[in-house]
Amino acid sequence: MKNFIPRATGGPWSGRDADAPVRFGFLLVPDFTLIGLGAAVDPLRLVNQVVGCTLYECITLTMDGEPVRSSAGVSVQPDGAVSNWMKALDALFVVGPNPLPTTDIQPVLKCLRTLAAAGVALGGIDTGSYYLAWAGLLNGYRSTIHWEDMDALLERFPQLVVSNKIYEVDRDRCSCSGGAAPLQMMSELIGRGRGGRKAMHAVAELLQFECYGEEERQKTSLQGISSAAHPKLIEAIKLMECNIEEPLRMEELAAHLAFSGRQLERLFKERRLHAVSVLPAIAAGAGASVAGALQSFYIRHRHGMRFRLPGAFLASLQRGLWHFPQRRTAARDVGWRSSGKTG
Repeated sequence: MKNFIPRATGGPWSGRDADAPVRFGFLLVPDFTLIGLGAAVDPLRLVNQVVGCTLYECITLTMDGEPVRSSAGVSVQPDGAVSNWMKALDALFVVGPNPLPTTDIQPVLKCLRTLAAAGVALGGIDTGSYYLAWAGLLNGYRSTIHWEDMDALLERFPQLVVSNKIYEVDRDRCSCSGGAAPLQMMSELIGRGRGGRKAMHAVAELLQFECYGEEERQKTSLQGISSAAHPKLIEAIKLMECNIEEPLRMEELAAHLAFSGRQLERLFKERRLHAVSVLPAIAAGAGASVAGALQSFYIRHRHGMRFRLPGAFLASLQRGLWHFPQRRTAARDVGWRSSGKTG
């Protein structure tokens, strides 16, 4: 597999010295997510193996150079303090904590602003983008964060453009959700940088995952419909998701749930205004001007009639473009203001 030829494409993720490995630093803050670190580092290790030379170096850092404990309770001994590596990094990724930080973040913010001023590319893993936002380094950039923390991010920084994609790469900034999302983001950076697309796919094969691409969306919880959503409503929506091609009648849903049709209809009616209000946004996300058609389909469904959704809308569901109305997303993605309430 050593027939891959490393290449420098320029750009912020290819390093500043074409003759030296790209040096990625990973800033571990207290309670950082261990899976986020592993999912970010391993693709870089494997691409070096694939191409037969060292394209990337991974440096683990903390603010003081001392060991730091992850949210899983595992402590990690870093390579050093971030202050000693400031001039040696091509990019720095903040591996965010769970839960979101509330205190003692000013030294991190100062560090990030210094690196940004020096032209170092910056990334956020899981909740790491929260630090970048707090430092004022995501203004004018697309970004994302774990879906559980999206509302908190936008409430504090309503000027941001935040999507619910698995990852976002926008010039010299990148961010991703939690869990295995860093695998996807790092693979994208490898493809854009020294490794190239062929090496990117080779790494995906070795790690046994599929490269989704930039448009893949996070899978949000059905509890996102409402903090007080009725359990039967959530169960009904799960059934509807499993029967998109052959939608169930209201009485069929009620029978499956051992619930009266009248009660189930009342639950849906309570959500009706929210659903109608987001239909134009769903149509825009589907890439087709089908808002009027969707509205009529919704009205027919309200009366328990069978119908088939338009192909473009079905495709949007499969791509994860459906956002529950309580969620806020990027204005450029779905056509509404990211700082406004949707529910």
